[in-house]
Amino acid sequence: MIGNIPAYVSITFILTTFLTVGFLFYALRQTVFESTPAKILFFLIPFWLFFQAALTVSGFYFNTETVPPHIFIFAVFPALLLVILFFIFFRRDFISKLPLKTLTLLSIVRIPVEIVLFWLFQNN
Repeated sequence: MIGNIPAYVSITFILTTFLTVGFLFYALRQTVFESTPAKILFFLIPFWLFFQAALTVSGFYFNTETVPPHIFIFAVFPALLLVILFFIFFRRDFISKLPLKTLTLLSIVRIPVEIVLFWLFQNN
């Protein structure tokens, strides 16, 4: 946890994360819920959130001396790999069938994320 920031910043960010996952699960349930990629995501996303939370709470990401940094190895690279694999293997069956309206509404999540970033800027 970052010191000297108000609790409402963390709470807002956590709620935004759950709102994002909820929107995504809603989009999946509308169309492609029975497909294999959707089932993979329904398992992977909660597992990934708990895994990242455990790493963060343990202070794993505070060690910035390693090369490459921990955040790249355990956050950026696996997420990028998942996106690439989904585009390669599940483009026709999965990604093209997701409802555009719901995915567009998902971009509303940017608003609370920007507010949290502004609060973090204000608190250095």
